Amino acid sequence: MKLVVALVGLLACAAVGGASGTQIPGHKDHLAHGKTVKRSVRLHQHRGAARMLNQKPGEEMVHENATAVATQEVFLFNKLDCEGSGANFTFSGNAFLKDFAPYVNNLWSAKVCGKGTFFFFATPDMQTDATLGHITRCGEDVSVDGCACENLPKETRSLVQSFSIQYC
Repeated sequence: MKLVVALVGLLACAAVGGASGTQIPGHKDHLAHGKTVKRSVRLHQHRGAARMLNQKPGEEMVHENATAVATQEVFLFNKLDCEGSGANFTFSGNAFLKDFAPYVNNLWSAKVCGKGTFFFFATPDMQTDATLGHITRCGEDVSVDGCACENLPKETRSLVQSFSIQYC
């Protein structure tokens, strides 16, 4: 019986080894997350990780064929025409966000910088049906370094409960 189990085990190992395709001399296959990975691929992954670990603080990794993703930032104001002191955000928020609290039910203007769309909502959970309006800076002719200030419509200023910033 032990001989049969050993023989079945050997056959199973041979089947798994042959299922990965042709072996490249000098390259062993490894199992990673249930999939066979060639050693050369694993080596490439390790080199990438080593590059990241050797990266100096503040230094960005740049890839030759990488396309930069446009970023966006919004400045919120309690006065018209983006006057006075404002708070800046690079992410979405609602009344639970401490820095957004002064603008809940009191958002008069917003300055959108970079490329993106700023949406403002009448509910804290940013429901699509509760969209009060938006300010958009998108398109080929829009500079990633520029900004646009817009006043919110008079009827929406006291209704804003949350906001969202989206890529173009």
